[in-house]
Formats: sequence, structure tokens, C-alpha cells
Amino acid sequence: MKKRHIFIILTIVLISIWMVILHTRQVPPIDISGWNIPIKDWSKQRQYITVIQSGVKSQMYNGHGDGRILKNGYMYATWCRGHAVRWLYWADSTDDGKTWDVRENPRSLYQGVYCSGQYQEINGIEYLYYARKTEVFGEHTIHRYDIVNKKSEYLPGIPRIYPRNALKLSNGNYLGVCDWIVKDEWIKACGNQYPSGKIEKMIPRITVFNKDMSKFISDKPLTDIKDRSLNEGWLIHSPNKKEIACLLREESHLYSSYVVFSTDEGMTWSKPQTLPPGLTGDQHEAIYLPDGRMFITMKDVAIGSPTKGDMVAWIGNYEDLTKDGKGYRIRLIDTKRDGMIDSVQVLNGHVYMWGYGSLSLKDNHSFYMLKIPLTDLVKQEEAQ
Repeated sequence: MKKRHIFIILTIVLISIWMVILHTRQVPPIDISGWNIPIKDWSKQRQYITVIQSGVKSQMYNGHGDGRILKNGYMYATWCRGHAVRWLYWADSTDDGKTWDVRENPRSLYQGVYCSGQYQEINGIEYLYYARKTEVFGEHTIHRYDIVNKKSEYLPGIPRIYPRNALKLSNGNYLGVCDWIVKDEWIKACGNQYPSGKIEKMIPRITVFNKDMSKFISDKPLTDIKDRSLNEGWLIHSPNKKEIACLLREESHLYSSYVVFSTDEGMTWSKPQTLPPGLTGDQHEAIYLPDGRMFITMKDVAIGSPTKGDMVAWIGNYEDLTKDGKGYRIRLIDTKRDGMIDSVQVLNGHVYMWGYGSLSLKDNHSFYMLKIPLTDLVKQEEAQ
């Protein structure tokens, strides 16, 4: 038999084996049978987008950032070059985000930055929490930067990780969710769903911080499902402040996103339940609009969704987190590659969003700001 024939036979056999493996994998898809949520496509309305750092001209991956308008009116944006590497950009704007002054790796702020940070106001002081790798402090340490007074502080009381957001409790402490990777027995628990072990098991941990959020007080698992990897928790109060909801993504993207609730300021939590299909996404960021509705941004990862992979916002009521998910979605950006919305703020009659993503096929991830007038949201709804 000729070598060419042997090669063809072996190829057919290998393909057949692989097809059998795919057919027998027990991977339940996300249930979107009840998908009937209205979707408004704003992805072509580029008047809302200001590119702060172009990924087309620089051919760099600009991502994992933050942006905010401070109480004194100062507007900033910050992001990393690459996926959590030691190079940082800082930009500020004096004309409400129309133009930006971009500065490269300001040594007075960061040295050896691992991740660009998360805004948090603590007792009236506006901080940016960030992770850092240096020869002095070791592999991975947590710091915070007083944005107004331009002072950086090492926080030895917070080991290795900080939450995406934190809520102030009635006793003055702060509550946040931190992600911890668990490798023991993870592949066994998942069976053949993740045969390569590429998806790391993560368990969100509910963490109580002291009154100036400089160190841990207590830390315990928030929730866990045997064959799920939950992370990137986002905390938000109910409108009457009597309940806290935690939105969680599922790392493998084979399942829906989840939510848990607490009525005792995080001491105990409900059993996890799936969010409606319209809220299946990565890196939820939830705020309230002036009319009381929720505005939740995310990267759509729902299997079968018409906007899968894009940056979207969901608008609805708090009660819809546990019911049928009534409300609607806005397709903000048609993302050509990876991307995420890193921060959201409502101020001065607008919704401001800072994030990164590929705005075209030639774009190697730009960092941008979205600014949508609240009146435009109302007009779109009235037009329905």
C-alpha cells in the first residue's frame, strides 16, 4: 500500500474518532428557547464612540482598563498594553471626552503594573485599585492610587486580588467578591466536558474589608456548583437597599450566567439560579438609571444569541433578574475580536462607558469611550 493511501486512511480514522468524541460530550447548551427580548442595534451609530487609543494605528492590544468622571469633574481613562502586562497608559480629558491627552507609562503612578485597576470611592477618597508585579514587592501585590492627590499605597492586608466593585455596609465595612482558582479535582468534577483542562475552576469568595478597605477582615466561598466555574462577581443593591444581588459569569460559556441574593448584607446567600438568557454574558457591570431601571453592560456569550460576542447593554427592572427577563438589549458595539466594557457611569444626563475592542477587522483592540444621552434612550423606547 502506498504511503499516500495510508495517510488518507489514518486521516479518515482520526476524523471519525474526533466526531465520536464530539457527539458523546455531555455539554448542555444554554437554553434560549424563551428568547424573545427586543434588541436595538446601535453598533453603527459611531457618534457615541470616541477612540482614546487606536489599535489600528498602533497595532497594539489596548485593554483591561477603567474610566471615570471624578467628583471634581476630572475625567480620566487608564488601560494596559496587552493582556495584563507591565505597561500602562493614562489619559485625561478637559472637554467631556471629546479629546484626550494620552501619556505612556507614567512612572509617578505605576511601575510594573499587572492590571490597570478598578475605581472605588472609600470614605470620600477616590482610589484606583490595581495589581502590580515588581522585584521589590514580589510576584503579585495589591496597591491603590489616590487619583486626586496622586499618591500610591501598597496594601499588604489584601493578598493577591481585589474585587471588581465593593458596597459599603451599615457598619462601615466594605463587601466585595474576589475570584480564587481551584485546581484540585476540577477535571474530575467536569468529566469529559473540559478534557484538556483549559478552563480553570474558579470559586467566587465573598470578602469583607475594613472601614478604609485596606485589608481583609473575613473571606469565605460565596457559592459553588460542582461542574461550573463562576467568577467576575458584580454586587448591586436592590432599589430599597434591603437586598444585595451578585451577578456571576460562567467561565466555560457553555452555561447561563448566574445570580445569588443576600438579605443580611452578605452573611448568607441564596442558592445560585440562572439569569434570563438576555443576561448571559461576561463581566456584568450594573448601575441604576435616574428613572430607577437597571442598565447592565456585558459581553454577550449566550449560545444562539443574535449578538453573540458583541458588547451589549440590558435595560430592565431589578425584579427581572429572577423572572422572565423582560426589558430590552442594546447592541452597543459589533466586536470583530475580543472586547469588554470596563466601567459605566451615569452623570450629567448621559451614560458614560469605557472599554476596549476591535471596531473593525483592521483594529487590534482600541480603547474607547461611549457617551449616550439619556434622552436618546427615551426616544428609542417611544419609537417602539
